[in-house]
Amino acid sequence: MIKKFIFLFALICYSFTQGYSQNVTEINGIQYRLFPKSQEANVVAKEGGYSGSVNIPAKLTIDYEPYSVSGIESGAFSDCANLSEVTLPSSIALIQPNAFTNVPAGLKIYLNKSKLVTFVKMNSFDDSCFKNATLYLPTESILKEYKKYGPWFKFENTGIVPKAKSDGVDRRTSSEKWGENKRTKKTPRSKTIKF
Repeated sequence: MIKKFIFLFALICYSFTQGYSQNVTEINGIQYRLFPKSQEANVVAKEGGYSGSVNIPAKLTIDYEPYSVSGIESGAFSDCANLSEVTLPSSIALIQPNAFTNVPAGLKIYLNKSKLVTFVKMNSFDDSCFKNATLYLPTESILKEYKKYGPWFKFENTGIVPKAKSDGVDRRTSSEKWGENKRTKKTPRSKTIKF
């Protein structure tokens, strides 16, 4: 009877965890924790840490199944001495505590998102990140909006995401677009010089 109970308990636990499996897989040098039930993936820490430029995609396809990259887990980019830049997609909805701690000087964090990341704690970043890293957002108006809330206002260095690091989505407000179009229309005409 006890053996049957243990077997049944193990079977229930196994079937329950299959829907919420937390398999870790590596794709293009980035490690992800997969959640097949919700078809989401979180970036996790990697043995030896990340180095150079890390460009996180918004979507993954694993075994013909689509996954949305929605989170950065605790410790993912901590103590990565050779990390130079991290590009976060617009799909990121969660940055867990201690995700960016003890970061190197000059780290660039590109956040291609117009709406505030919903779940970010004050301790998702530490003082080394606020002082050493530069936070880039898509437009000036989005940057101003972010700077109203913690922990984003603590970043000492900020900027606008350059086109090369953008995910291709134009997040400017209509007035920003209109202002740029107005400036480009007022370019002087070229004059024809006759000899």
